[in-house]
Amino acid sequence: MSTLIALLTGGGLVAAGAVINGVVTGLLNSRAAREARKQDRLDKAYIELGEYLSRFGDWARSVQPFWGFPLRPIRCLRRTDGT
Repeated sequence: MSTLIALLTGGGLVAAGAVINGVVTGLLNSRAAREARKQDRLDKAYIELGEYLSRFGDWARSVQPFWGFPLRPIRCLRRTDGT
């Protein structure tokens, strides 16, 4: 009888271990999947921001002033003589 109880208890522990292992694995996988989705959304947001700013820059370069002449580009403020 004690052998039967030991087998049932051992089997119960194995089953409980399998359930706990499944729950922990599921939690870790869901966290990894959530992090992957977050990174994908962030990646997409940066790509869309770059596309938007590119269009805005193209528009800004194409606009001419309504009154007067176009402004000349601002020169670089660094000295070119090496000092």
